[in-house]
Amino acid sequence: ARCGGGLVGGGAVLLVLLLGALLALWLLAAFSRYLEAHLDVHAEAEGEAESASWLVQKTLEALQRLKVDGILFGRRAKSRRDVYTRPTERVEPQERSALASWTCATVSLIERMVEEPGSPVGAGHDRDIHTTAGQMLLQAFIYMQTLAVVNKVFDIRWPAKFVKVMSAAAICNLTLDEIPLLSCLFKGVDYYRSYLLWGFLPLGVLAGAGAVAACLVPPHSTPRKRELFLSGVHRGALVLLFALYVPVTTRVMSIFSCREIDGQRYLRADLTKQCYDFEHLAHLVVGLVFAAVYVVGVPLFYGASFR
Repeated sequence: ARCGGGLVGGGAVLLVLLLGALLALWLLAAFSRYLEAHLDVHAEAEGEAESASWLVQKTLEALQRLKVDGILFGRRAKSRRDVYTRPTERVEPQERSALASWTCATVSLIERMVEEPGSPVGAGHDRDIHTTAGQMLLQAFIYMQTLAVVNKVFDIRWPAKFVKVMSAAAICNLTLDEIPLLSCLFKGVDYYRSYLLWGFLPLGVLAGAGAVAACLVPPHSTPRKRELFLSGVHRGALVLLFALYVPVTTRVMSIFSCREIDGQRYLRADLTKQCYDFEHLAHLVVGLVFAAVYVVGVPLFYGASFR
């Protein structure tokens, strides 16, 4: 698409706004427990809610009704006093059964439902059908999102019908330099510079978010509110990593994929770059570090968070 395309540019702006709104909604869900406790204290202190607080409260109630918290973070909320438990926190016996594995939640829930088909399903039950369906959709989304970018690294001949399904899911993997309106900002950017940018981007975002969060921790807050806030920061990191994981790991692994043309090997992601020259080998070493941090480190971080 041309850089000045009006219709395409308008669609790109709308897409960016929608993705930004979705990310903001997920971050709000991450801090939902802290905001609920903060609004409760605020309402008790002033006796009536302000318009902004009222809007946030209604949004939190909508998130609770839609069970976004359980779908995204693999947990069941039994009451407003429930707190997302981080690996370093003490888990009470009554809360332990509410924790579910991020990667195995859907499978374990389906297995238990098959084993006990006559068991009741309710809003507070561990086999909540709404949350289970949401987790299944989320797992399917991640699966299709991953398959949609496989051909950027590996040359695989998929069946024609399967390619159509993957093409419909490919919209979820748009990165900044692929959005028509913003592609001009990356026009002329060298592949290796773009590679380093995407490798350091999540680390910079998380470091900046951590610094801001450290400054925003209420100095005179109660231990419970502090724990709620830190739990929200942890969950916010999970959301950001989820949003960036597929495009970043795709870029990270692209440095290892070469193809042979006329006896020479070139990068599949940029056929103007020759493989195994000094520049490529230097970035290959950096790529090994990125692969350890993202491809291996992020799943381990999720596994430790939802064990």
